Amino acid sequence: MLVYCLSHICLHANKAAMKELETNEEIYGMIIDDMDQSITPAHKEVLEQWRKANPANEKTYQDFLHVQLNLDKLYKSVGTNSDSSWKDLDKKLVDNNAPALKVRKSKSIIFEILKIAAVLFISLGISYYFINKTQTVIIQTQADSKITKVSLPDGTILTVNASTSLKYNKNSFLKDRKLELINGEIFINVKPAKAQFRVEMGDVEAKDIGTRFNILRNNKQVSVTVEQGIVALKETSGKQQVTLVPGKVGIYMQEAKQIQVIANRNVNYKSWIDKTFIFTDTPLAEVASQLEKAYHTKVEVKGERLKRRNFSGRLNYPGIEAALDVISESLQCKMTKSNGVYVFHDN
Repeated sequence: MLVYCLSHICLHANKAAMKELETNEEIYGMIIDDMDQSITPAHKEVLEQWRKANPANEKTYQDFLHVQLNLDKLYKSVGTNSDSSWKDLDKKLVDNNAPALKVRKSKSIIFEILKIAAVLFISLGISYYFINKTQTVIIQTQADSKITKVSLPDGTILTVNASTSLKYNKNSFLKDRKLELINGEIFINVKPAKAQFRVEMGDVEAKDIGTRFNILRNNKQVSVTVEQGIVALKETSGKQQVTLVPGKVGIYMQEAKQIQVIANRNVNYKSWIDKTFIFTDTPLAEVASQLEKAYHTKVEVKGERLKRRNFSGRLNYPGIEAALDVISESLQCKMTKSNGVYVFHDN
């Protein structure tokens, strides 16, 4: 990964933040290697453990990822030669009596640039301006993002949920069809090819054998639900491996480091994509939870008795209000909205 700093950064970072960054220099170096897909297996394991150790560590990792994502967007929008751009900007900085910054195409300068960016981005929020030249494609959706369709270089189609981060190497992808799901949820419709498709998720990976499957990864577990075909779910260490077929769910518990296979009793596992729900004597509290997840909208149920009331029916609406109205009419309860939160009440 070649990163070129294209602006004069007026750094007024506090000494404590810089000192903390120095003590974490090895970790930040690993993050950069990870984004560039040049990290060693040993360092990858150390980085994964560091991310799991503390929510603040995971936030730092996501902040670096967000920086990299914006660099990619900026590079694409500029669409010009990096060295040429540097010279043009350097001339402008000199004209404005700003100290010129020299380009060094080495990991040390890349690290120093991203290290400063991390302090500014995480601690101070001061603006900075980069262009990067990398082969890693990073896709990151926000909490309020709509469902995103992504076509990979091999023709595989991803459906990406909100609050999801993933990456792949665009140059080597046709030979090594590896996708890394950092967090969030995706549904994958794999394009058949000679090279096997695989998804890395920290300590485990899913290998496809011509299929369609859903993956959800959070800080507690990884779950793989197969719709069609076969998926091999295994630990990267090789200690555990299971084969998943349609109707089965593979779950890897992060803390216990165990893989288990269960029957898929959640017929609505894809509802976040198509907004189709089938409920059979389902407690309203569970109905509300599923709708909340699929529509990314807060739904509450007031009263213990109402939470336990069962709802049966099929829902398929692009907006959540229509679905909630049907439930309200069916259960003869009241539905209100306040400060963006939908609430079911007893009449």
